[in-house]
Formats: sequence, C-alpha cells, structure tokens
Amino acid sequence: MAKVYEIEDKKLIGILKQFTKKERDVIERYNNLIELNIKKGKKK
Repeated sequence: MAKVYEIEDKKLIGILKQFTKKERDVIERYNNLIELNIKKGKKK
C-alpha cells in the first residue's frame, strides 16, 4: 500500500512543480477560502 501512495505523491509533486509560483498562490488562497467557508458553515 505504501508504494502506491509514494507513486501518487510523486505524481502530485510533479503536477505541483508544473504550476508557477503565482498559480500556486492562487490555488492556496482558493483552498483557504473554501476552508473558511466550511468553518463558517459549521458555526451556523
């Protein structure tokens, strides 16, 4: 099982390396917004 995850991680790392710094920043900001919305939703 561990080997499968290692391969998946390498694929993900390869995909992330293809993104430029700006694209990564946008993705991170987007993910943070989603997390905030989830937290807000749980409070209600």
